Amino acid sequence: LVSASLIQAPNFKDKNDPTAISICELAEQIIAHDPEFILKLALYVRDDLNIRSTANYLLALAAHFEPCHPFIRKYFEKTIRLPSDWLDVAALYQSLDFRNLDGGALPTALRKALIAKFPSFDVYQLGKYNREGKIKRDAKKKKKKEKENDKWGVEIHEVKKKPVTLKQMIRQLHISIPPYFVMCILGKKYPKTKEE
Repeated sequence: LVSASLIQAPNFKDKNDPTAISICELAEQIIAHDPEFILKLALYVRDDLNIRSTANYLLALAAHFEPCHPFIRKYFEKTIRLPSDWLDVAALYQSLDFRNLDGGALPTALRKALIAKFPSFDVYQLGKYNREGKIKRDAKKKKKKEKENDKWGVEIHEVKKKPVTLKQMIRQLHISIPPYFVMCILGKKYPKTKEE
């Protein structure tokens, strides 16, 4: 089932996607016997099949199931290659219907894995996947479009969840290493001297 997602990629953010539901049900059955297998599968899917979205979904599922928690950090480090994957796992976990935590909260095992992985990204990767500016530009375009529609009396209601950003995750996880990269993403000037 996981390998078949290479042919037709499931939409893991859609709560009614039949493939995502089947993967989740099968994962739950397998975790009862071998919790590490789901994480091994995520690494295999990412390394050998080059399917990012399915690997990220399996990591998010593993974060939900407590028996998988001791293995998450080990496999997360090797499975996640890009900041976009790093953000995607957090977003996928937050979109799970059946999770135990409310709001944007993440389980401790996933938080630790995210924090441990962050310093391995280089400045180019972090700059490329920092979507803060794009999100602000898109919001301005949307407001402009809404004003035009209001002028003509057209009503458009679109409820869309805000995407998870690097800046948001740095604040939520209290990431402070590497300090220069963190300060750049947060938009703060890094002090030039020790006294500052």
